[in-house]
Amino acid sequence: MGYIVAKPNFRGSTGYGKAFEEAAFKDWGGAMQNDIEDAANFLVKKGFADPKRVCILGISYGGYAALMGLVKHSQTYQCAVSINGPTDLLDLVKSDIEKYRLHKPSIKYVSERYGEPSKDKEYLIANSPFHQAKQIQKPILLVLGEFDYTVEPRHTTRLAKKLRGENKDVYLLELKNSGHNIFRYKKDKLRVYEEVTKFLQKYLPTSNK
Repeated sequence: MGYIVAKPNFRGSTGYGKAFEEAAFKDWGGAMQNDIEDAANFLVKKGFADPKRVCILGISYGGYAALMGLVKHSQTYQCAVSINGPTDLLDLVKSDIEKYRLHKPSIKYVSERYGEPSKDKEYLIANSPFHQAKQIQKPILLVLGEFDYTVEPRHTTRLAKKLRGENKDVYLLELKNSGHNIFRYKKDKLRVYEEVTKFLQKYLPTSNK
């Protein structure tokens, strides 16, 4: 026996038109998160998934969504794997605005998609895994690339430190000389697969029957 993998196309996904993609603007942790939750519940209802053996995994935004799954829908998931996922939306927005400070179209894009630090501070904090860490009660595997300039490593290391300070089950895998796309190099891809498999086998062991 192994694991079933489901990849839902939640609101905000590309390939379904502009309106579908923009439906998630300034709604991280909201409708997109609920769509993922609905997908998990659908699989359970149809008998494809055991409600006591569901883990949520993602990369980049998906890594964020994996963490928020434990914040918002902890009854659904038994564990989470976050790979290069942003954990502090306020920090992410501030960093992106500073990064693109000389390019107004990019700043406009960031503000429309994520929000503005001054106007949307409460929303950004309320929907950040780092600021909602006390609500996380399930095991987590965190993966980061040392040279990730899209989601800087501090997002992951700060959350790991905070969770460890609260005696939570958290595992941290740091990939040296890797960036945001941790699957660029075969050795990194294999390392992540190995660690994810070990993590799942520990918390959601498969049956040999």
